[in-house]
Amino acid sequence: MQSTAPEAVQPSETFQSLEELTQKLAASREKLIKFVQHTDEELLKEKAMPHPGFNMLNLSQWISFIGWHERRHIEQIKEVKEKLEW
Repeated sequence: MQSTAPEAVQPSETFQSLEELTQKLAASREKLIKFVQHTDEELLKEKAMPHPGFNMLNLSQWISFIGWHERRHIEQIKEVKEKLEW
């Protein structure tokens, strides 16, 4: 099943170099690591936000989900590369 991402997270037409994207990903990951290290585990389990496909997830579940989400993007990149015959 293929779905369309919400407008706020759809790719833009703005070109970004691999270096720029790598830096942004590293900065984002660093912020997440600091957040997790400085936040009480119980608080992460108490606070929740809705996910468009999985309904309510607590923050601990959201954090775990990030790795799976990134893996899916890696698979999508591989699919595009295959179609482009890279």
